[in-house]
Amino acid sequence: MNDNTLKGLIGGIIVGAIAATGLTIGTGFSVVKGEAEQMAVDASNKALVEAFADICLARYQEAPDRATHAEALQKLEVYKQREYIDNRRWSVMQGSQSPYRDTADRCQEKIAATF
Repeated sequence: MNDNTLKGLIGGIIVGAIAATGLTIGTGFSVVKGEAEQMAVDASNKALVEAFADICLARYQEAPDRATHAEALQKLEVYKQREYIDNRRWSVMQGSQSPYRDTADRCQEKIAATF
């Protein structure tokens, strides 16, 4: 193989690799490590919020004066319902001092679906 053929072959490989990489990333066939990690964090947070909202809903359903709470919640605007839920600490998870906003929001949706 002569030098020109070798240089052309190497150049073609480099250009092809760059083009393939650009095409792969540009079309979304590749997920960058940081994006994959963020997707995993988002998925786990969503799962936790769902699980915590289920706990919150169970606390509401087990409240001895549930009918009174249901009536009070139905009279409130949605943003005030979240406050009501927070004040009863149904959305405060064990080991925490304050409610998680996303949990309280999702819990409010679940409680509202029971009306």
